Amino acid sequence: MARFDGLSVEEAGVTRAESEADRIRALEHQVERLSEVVLTQSLLADSDLDLDAFMQTVVDRLQRLMHAKGAVVELAEGEDMVYRAASGAVSQFVGVRLKRKGSLSGYCVETEKVLMCRDSETDDRVDRDACRMVGVRSMICAPLSEAGRVVGVLKVMGTEPDTFTAEDVALLQMMAKALGGALGKQLSFHEKQVLLEERTATVARLEVEVVERRRAEAALQDQALEMATLAEQRDQARLAAEAASRAKSEFLANMSHEIRTPMNGVLGMAQLILDTPLNAEQRVLAAAIHDSGEMLLSIINDILDVSKLEAGKVELEEIDFSMDELADSVAMLLSPKAAEKDLDLVCYVEDAARGAYRGDPTRLRQILAKLVSNAIKFTTTGSVAIEIGQEPGAATGAATGPATGGATGGAIGAAIGADGRRRLRIAVSDTGLGIPEEQRARLFQKFSQADSSITRRFGGTGLGLSICRQLVELMGGDIGVNSVPGQGSTFWFTVPLRPVAATLVDQDTLVDGIRGLRVLVVDDIPLHQKILSRALSDLGLVVSLADGAASALAALERSWEAGRPPDLVLVDFSMADVRGDELGQRIRDDSRFAETKLVLISSFGVMDRGNAEVDVFAAVLAKPVRRQTLLDVLSRLFLSQVASPVRPDPAKVGTGAGRRVLLVEDNHINQQVALLMLRKEGYEVTLAEDGEDGVRAATAPGAIFDLILMDVQMPRMDGLEATRLIRTHQGGVRVPIVALTANAMAGMREEYLDAGMDDVVAKPFDQRKFLGAVARWTKASPHEAAAAMPATPLPAATVLDESVLQRLELIAGREQFQSLVGSLVTHGGERLDRVAALRARGDMDGLRAEAHDLISTAGNAGLKQLQALGEALHAACAAPDRQRDRALSLADAAVAAGREGWAVVARRFGGPGPVTAVAGGRD
Repeated sequence: MARFDGLSVEEAGVTRAESEADRIRALEHQVERLSEVVLTQSLLADSDLDLDAFMQTVVDRLQRLMHAKGAVVELAEGEDMVYRAASGAVSQFVGVRLKRKGSLSGYCVETEKVLMCRDSETDDRVDRDACRMVGVRSMICAPLSEAGRVVGVLKVMGTEPDTFTAEDVALLQMMAKALGGALGKQLSFHEKQVLLEERTATVARLEVEVVERRRAEAALQDQALEMATLAEQRDQARLAAEAASRAKSEFLANMSHEIRTPMNGVLGMAQLILDTPLNAEQRVLAAAIHDSGEMLLSIINDILDVSKLEAGKVELEEIDFSMDELADSVAMLLSPKAAEKDLDLVCYVEDAARGAYRGDPTRLRQILAKLVSNAIKFTTTGSVAIEIGQEPGAATGAATGPATGGATGGAIGAAIGADGRRRLRIAVSDTGLGIPEEQRARLFQKFSQADSSITRRFGGTGLGLSICRQLVELMGGDIGVNSVPGQGSTFWFTVPLRPVAATLVDQDTLVDGIRGLRVLVVDDIPLHQKILSRALSDLGLVVSLADGAASALAALERSWEAGRPPDLVLVDFSMADVRGDELGQRIRDDSRFAETKLVLISSFGVMDRGNAEVDVFAAVLAKPVRRQTLLDVLSRLFLSQVASPVRPDPAKVGTGAGRRVLLVEDNHINQQVALLMLRKEGYEVTLAEDGEDGVRAATAPGAIFDLILMDVQMPRMDGLEATRLIRTHQGGVRVPIVALTANAMAGMREEYLDAGMDDVVAKPFDQRKFLGAVARWTKASPHEAAAAMPATPLPAATVLDESVLQRLELIAGREQFQSLVGSLVTHGGERLDRVAALRARGDMDGLRAEAHDLISTAGNAGLKQLQALGEALHAACAAPDRQRDRALSLADAAVAAGREGWAVVARRFGGPGPVTAVAGGRD
């Protein structure tokens, strides 16, 4: 028997007959569906169409034709979908409102496309619990469009997964189109009715406005008569407001000062507590007190500054300061805050900006601290960088010389403007939130931040940047910000400052001793590499870089093969591949590098020496690494090994032997520094830890001291009050009292002398100056009989030590050096004129103050004879019996020697015209 496709002829015939029957049934089903669609569309011609009845007819027919579990019409109303007609299992839900967002119907409205849920158990767009309750597993929905906008959906539900076919989709779309037409017809009528109501309301409103306008026009005539009175009242109100503002500013200033007094006590005592041995809980509580006090004091300072600025009472100081120390002090002050957020705080001062300047360091420090504090506050990850340099393009055409470090700092050789000032740019960069461009203009306004959400999240008064702007403008500078949202911000300001030839810390011996040492810096952050590399290179060290442990070990291997292993390896603690302490242990385990010094740098503060994890390191430094701290470590590690042995001068050994000194100081670190310096020189030192203890020790029965060193700012009782009490209770012996202070503001010296002090030594201690002052005041004990004074007041000394200015000439260059010499000669002559005038009046206090400054001025120029006369004059004016005749004689000698000395300086070193003024007549 013949076979087709594996079937016999008879089997093939039966199969063909069955297929024909299926096609016929399918066609009949399609005809039935099309008939229903035609019937539905014909209902639209009925002018008395009932929309609700029509929607119900559509869902009933759809459920029957598609053998569905249920069908529903959902219309969009605001954020909801409302069941307007329903059949089958969901018929009872007519009028129910469901959330549109996140639902299958909502997605259908948004996308304007037919959407299908094949299985409710796996589709997140449907409510599974609701589907289970009504027995639904699948559904399909089509958008209902009216005049080009989607107003709802037509949805059909099935009992089994993947129930619906392409024919079902086509039928649903046709029904949805018909229903959309009906909705359009109904909605169009409704919209016309709404429009009519709106126009009617508009007409009524216009009529009311016409009436009101007529009334307003009538009232204008009355108002015109009152304008003159109102103008006068306005002027009076303005004057009253200005007076109130002034009163407010004065009140705020007074109250801020009053609040600051106990706040300083709170902070000082909290800091003293933190300096004592505490358990963990006590340290947390004390730190909370201290931090809260700092926050409150910051707000008080802001209020005080605003009141002063508004009242025009802010006066800028003009004193000498070190830019390096200013930047380092801000970085060290705020580094704990950065460490708490695991941020890296780095600081770099370019060669052109280093050195000494004359200006207001307190206000500069305030501005810089505010910018750095803000950067830390608004940065969650990454780093904050302080960079100080000369403003690009500043001082065009100004005289320049070689930029160099040395004893006077590198600033002397950089460009200076015609006014003698250098314009510096100080920038603080962070990797924080960034600031949108439209919000930057508000940043420097009072009580304003980038937006209100920042205020709620981070707090703050919104005064800080406004104060910074006003202070910068008061200094003659500019302030601004560059920012990219999401990448960070750079706040910068420029200020013009006058460089001065003040001698800073002498580091010649240190630099010569370490010059040429090989250093490997291991850090995986390029910015940190750059900062450390610059600082080390500036000191003459040969620097190589490694960006991680693997790179460092490879570099060490290469250096050994080349026969040039590093003398020092600086290792960052937190690196991506290997922690710094682990790398240090690996290096130390390699006997080839036994002589290489290891130093660990950590963002988490100075780690305890003796811990196993840092015990292999010769030193541990905290970020940001201060230049002076780096110098101290290098000195300790290398200078004692490479410097030439220094033999002690027998004449200087034991200069303090037999002299008794009372040290009144509350800070533990300052205590240790002073005690070490004094006891090394042979002084017998008694320690008092605050003003009250100092008064008790100085006035105790039988107490004998040759000198009292008095800290000025102390808790409980400050140094000024303590000095006054000592002067009140002392008998016939007047013990010299020398102030120890970090407050270098103009006018403070006079306040200390008025309180009964005899001299001032600035903090931090310069060992040479500190011990020199102590030796000068203990040379003659007030408890010993005064020796007879020589009749001749002129000490034997060289008029001019040329080497002092010769060293300065090598550093500054000829052109800049001549300018500096001219400045020295001019100011030296002016000082001599003041000394002559004070001598003519017999003003002993004034002579003592001028003599003190005369010592440093003459010393900076190498005028040894004038310097010696200044020291003798100062001692005579401050002596217990005031030695008036000797002081007046020394003043005459100082003026005569000074005029001769400054003239020699001008002739020898080519000083300009001011020499003539110096050589003029006496007052």
